[in-house]
Amino acid sequence: MTIQDEITLAPVGVGVEVAVGPGGAGVIVVGVDAAEVIRDAPSPSSRAVAYAAGLARCTGSRLVVVWVGPPTSISDRFVDTKDGITHDLDHLTTGVRSVIDRMAQGFGVPATVQIVRESEPSAGLIGVAEDLHADEIVVGASAHRLGSVVARLVRDARGPVTVVP
Repeated sequence: MTIQDEITLAPVGVGVEVAVGPGGAGVIVVGVDAAEVIRDAPSPSSRAVAYAAGLARCTGSRLVVVWVGPPTSISDRFVDTKDGITHDLDHLTTGVRSVIDRMAQGFGVPATVQIVRESEPSAGLIGVAEDLHADEIVVGASAHRLGSVVARLVRDARGPVTVVP
């Protein structure tokens, strides 16, 4: 059984539905930047995971951590072989899963990690959130500015987006 198999939609008004999981629990999707996560140090992504884990614990929601991997560009193909690129992404994926599992255990919340490859980050996060009927998307703010990924999430997502400083 998958998370999606356990989720139903409940009408709350004219043309509005909210996702309701088992026991009324929902789903919180938190987007992370792999480069920040694998450093295993304080970062916007680690603060977003901490916030989302606390929210999931308080509400009894499921926590789904999502990293949207970069699309392979044509220039990558000239610099490295496809096998080399795949190996690097697999190594990064393993590192992300390891750190997120350890973080989730530390917060006392089980987390599911999903890796989305070959997608633009905001589209990938929105796609996962829609597939799981997530109640909320949580992301960390860019250290330098309110990034274009966050701006697109806020503009295009169908549900709430929380940006953690």
